[in-house]
Amino acid sequence: MYFIKDPQWLIVSMVGLGVGCGEPADDAVCTSSAASVPYREDGRVYGHVQFLHCHPANPRRALLGLLVRTVFHGHAINAIVLGGVSMIAAAGLMMRVKDDKQKAA
Repeated sequence: MYFIKDPQWLIVSMVGLGVGCGEPADDAVCTSSAASVPYREDGRVYGHVQFLHCHPANPRRALLGLLVRTVFHGHAINAIVLGGVSMIAAAGLMMRVKDDKQKAA
């Protein structure tokens, strides 16, 4: 426990991990497209979501397991820290994206 000295505070990270494992990105795609996708094409659209979002999780898990064994020498907390740093970096990069509202219309 590098960052948290009191073990009682570990519940905060577990809650965050539980929220992350709920895959809110998948739910956001399904709920945002529910009104715009014709009901006859629901299966095809959600099949694409499943293929593009959920199936790549298996290679990610395998790669992360390899990283924990080889690079982090079995310390899984380092993989969690790497995930947090990656999410912060991704958020920073997303702030650089320019949205051209004229083209969308």
